[in-house]
This record gives sequence, C-alpha cells and structure tokens, in this order.
Amino acid sequence: MGGGAWEELPAAGEPVMAREASGGGPLETRGGEEPPAVDEPTGREPVTAADPAGTAAGADERFLSALADRIAIGAASVVAVLDPGCVVLGGEIGHAGGDVLAGLVAQRLRRMSPLPTEVRAGALGGSAVLRGALLTARDRAQDTLWSDPSRSPVPS
Repeated sequence: MGGGAWEELPAAGEPVMAREASGGGPLETRGGEEPPAVDEPTGREPVTAADPAGTAAGADERFLSALADRIAIGAASVVAVLDPGCVVLGGEIGHAGGDVLAGLVAQRLRRMSPLPTEVRAGALGGSAVLRGALLTARDRAQDTLWSDPSRSPVPS
C-alpha cells in the first residue's frame, strides 16, 4: 500500500474470498472500474475515476450516505487494528465530500467501533502524499547541508 491508500481492504459488497490482491489502486481508481451500486438508488450517472471530486462535491444526501457506509467499513477495519484516534478522508473524494462526508463516516464509525475516533476531511485533495514527500525531502536536504559535517552519515 502506498501513501496510506487502503486499496487492498475489501470494499462493501465485494466478495472477500474471491478477490485477488491485485494492487488495483486507491478508491478513486477502483471505483471507476465499474459503476458502483451506490449510484443505483440516486438516479445519478455512474461514478467514474475521471471526476471523483466533482461527483462527491455535487452529491445529494443519499449518495453521500451510501458512500459513507462504504468508507466506514474500511475505516472500522483500520481502527480496530491500529486505534489511530483520528482518520483523515484524504484524496479527491475526501476533500470534495468535506465535513459533511466526514460527519457521516464518523456517525457510522461510532456505531461500528467502541474506540473513539475523530474523522476529518482532508484539505489537500489528491496531492497530499506528493506534498508530504516533497517537504520531507526538503527537510532532509536542509538537515544534511546545515548539520555538523563530523556527524554526517555521508563520508567526506
């Protein structure tokens, strides 16, 4: 798994034993493979990976509720094992769904888990992992450049 994506967790309604660990990518990508059942009760066009943020941002309450059901299943699995205290709904969907989606996921998580877990909407959209990597690289480069050369792991 890369960058905190939960791509290998089973999704709601997905046959767990029949699914192979294919590394198919994050929720946005897997959601575009075939129209998810979440679209059927809303009468909306099927969600594709082309514009997940636009779909979540313009979604009606039923769509966000069904999406929150699916996200909560994955989040409950992680919370049960790691007890993180906080789950951030990152990526395009988490950013576009905002506080409304985060609140719906939090409600479901409270019903599914006795562990207190805050749920927040991500603020950076799909670029959070890239931004974090760039900041980490910058910090390490600065540490290397400005540190005492006698303590450097790089031979002089």
